[in-house]
Amino acid sequence: MAQFLFAPTPNKEAVAFIADKPALARTAFNKLLPELKARAFTVAGIQAADVLQRTRDLIAKIPEGADWNETKKGLLSEISPYFVDSDASAEDQAGQRRAAERRAELLIRTHGQQAYAAGQYEVQDAQRDLFPNWQYLTLGDGHVRGTHAALDGVVLPADHEFWKTHYPPWEWGCRCQVVPLTVQDTARIAAKEQDKPKDQQSVLDDYAKTDLTKTRRLVRNGVAYNLTAPREEGKPGAYSFHPSDLRIDAATLRERYDPPVFEQFEKWARGQTLPGQNRTVWDWLEKGGK
Repeated sequence: MAQFLFAPTPNKEAVAFIADKPALARTAFNKLLPELKARAFTVAGIQAADVLQRTRDLIAKIPEGADWNETKKGLLSEISPYFVDSDASAEDQAGQRRAAERRAELLIRTHGQQAYAAGQYEVQDAQRDLFPNWQYLTLGDGHVRGTHAALDGVVLPADHEFWKTHYPPWEWGCRCQVVPLTVQDTARIAAKEQDKPKDQQSVLDDYAKTDLTKTRRLVRNGVAYNLTAPREEGKPGAYSFHPSDLRIDAATLRERYDPPVFEQFEKWARGQTLPGQNRTVWDWLEKGGK
């Protein structure tokens, strides 16, 4: 029987998740296999390793209790020189500073959300026999994307393959979350919504679950949404994150790729030294991404 975990994931685990990420220039980051990108840290437009490391370390302080606004201010101080042109007009500089501010907030949200999701998933994964279903929830504000809003409230089995590609955050800036449900919780939700049209019910029927699996289509309130995740589109550099990927070792990762593809990656990884460290990307991978 699984152990019932009452306490939330300790913040120190979220801190370690962020702080352990190697800071990579975008050119090196793009050469990582998709499953490894969530374990690394980069900022597009910044190549300096020391700046990337300081930026990462600032974000790692958030789970320790650092003030959000002060952290954001520190990030802006680090990244603004790379995004604000000192020779530009005052109007253009103002626009560039706003863009830098959005970038700083996105960095905090993305890496912070990944850290908390990793810990939360570990707890939920260990409790599947007690909570066999999971419910997708959004923050419900005006910043939620339409495809994410379509998933708000949806209940699926915890072992449904959809969670392999859509466990939050499954796109950049995703702020959604997953909550576990008991059999009784699920039954109460289904009973409460039994008189609603099928495309408004939270507990999906077999047809909707099959459609979601095979075509990534979900119909809500008469509108059909394409929920194909970036990692499923096969585009180079596409966002990819799933908590279970964080425990993949080199041998398991090798099994996922054709030999020529993995051999090419391994050759690059063995020759790519991590900035400020006396080890390669391959060394890092063999130690479990730490």
